[in-house]
Amino acid sequence: MNYELLFIVPNKYSDDEVKEINQKVISTVKENGGDIQSTQDWGKKKLAYQIKHFRYGYYTLVIFAGEPDTPEKITQKLNINTDVIRFQIVKEVKRSKPFSPDNQDKVKVEKQVIEKTVEKKEEKPKTEKTAKKDKEEKVETKPEKAETTDDKPEETKKKEPKDKVNGEARESGLGQKASIDELDKKLDELLDSAI
Repeated sequence: MNYELLFIVPNKYSDDEVKEINQKVISTVKENGGDIQSTQDWGKKKLAYQIKHFRYGYYTLVIFAGEPDTPEKITQKLNINTDVIRFQIVKEVKRSKPFSPDNQDKVKVEKQVIEKTVEKKEEKPKTEKTAKKDKEEKVETKPEKAETTDDKPEETKKKEPKDKVNGEARESGLGQKASIDELDKKLDELLDSAI
């Protein structure tokens, strides 16, 4: 059976050291019953998320043939290897073209086809029942018009603070502008009544 091993080496190593690590991994595959068919060095790529504080890694794909228990043996050895931060072994998928990071156009086209089918599924024709439910929900979710303070029930009314000097309820000046003349008159009244 054919298998694919994709592994990532952190970017803390130089290119020469990465080649040595790749050779160690390939020798691990051979020692555990794998027959190497091909290897592809994908180079340094940005990781989708940080792994062990690394943002970049060197990707390598190894295609090998082996017995059904071979991937388990290789997995045990690679779990011990500290030079490899991530790896994955899967059964080889037969492709018309060998996959590499450079020929992703086919993958993009397949994704577009899948997205279009998903969009079509979401646009289901509405039956009369679902249309009525949608209308009812729209009616219920419409915001009500703002009520005046006089029409509100007692619980929701804001209590007006009383004036300390003459005990009258004063207007909340929210949204209202008082002219300077009105303020002068009120100030004069307060000063006269305090004397």
